[in-house]
Amino acid sequence: MEREARNQGLRGPERKLSTRLRKFGIKKVLILCLYYGFATHMPSTSAPGGVAFQWLRVRLAKSMLKSSGDGLRVAPRANINSGRGVSVGRNCGLAEGLVIIGDLNAGDDLMLGPDVVMISYNHNYLNPRIPIRSQGITKSRPITIGDDVWIGMRAMIMPGVRIGSHAIVAAGSVVTKNVPDWAIVGGNPAKVIKYRDQ
Repeated sequence: MEREARNQGLRGPERKLSTRLRKFGIKKVLILCLYYGFATHMPSTSAPGGVAFQWLRVRLAKSMLKSSGDGLRVAPRANINSGRGVSVGRNCGLAEGLVIIGDLNAGDDLMLGPDVVMISYNHNYLNPRIPIRSQGITKSRPITIGDDVWIGMRAMIMPGVRIGSHAIVAAGSVVTKNVPDWAIVGGNPAKVIKYRDQ
């Protein structure tokens, strides 16, 4: 029985290409291939021709995202997975090396430093007799980010976290709990350092 569960996790029907094509559709699969196979490797806007590369990245990303406002900027190597659970507001920047795994609802004017990671689900690990990799994943707990938020380089935002409007997350922080409006947080786990409006 354990072997069956192990094999199901590694070779389950959801891992087949035909299942994924049905899940996303051929058009979406082609957009994903263009974005990850080509657009994410093009130079940034500061390079010669960079404005054209940025335009293409933004067009492809907008096709992938659940929703996005005007003024979206997408840097090289921004990984939004399929994008179908990701919503961002107006004037948001998806920074270089960004990784979004799962669901994200972000407001307007989001600034991200390079290599930020946001993850809304985790691995199941409750059955000690089955390898963790074969136990599947937990239910997604979406990350919510308010307006006018700055998240510093290499910060990690964990499942279910809400970051309030006008907050700042210091570089390298691991955010495991909600961040109040106007708060500046930092550390691992992140704690409130002070408030911007005081």
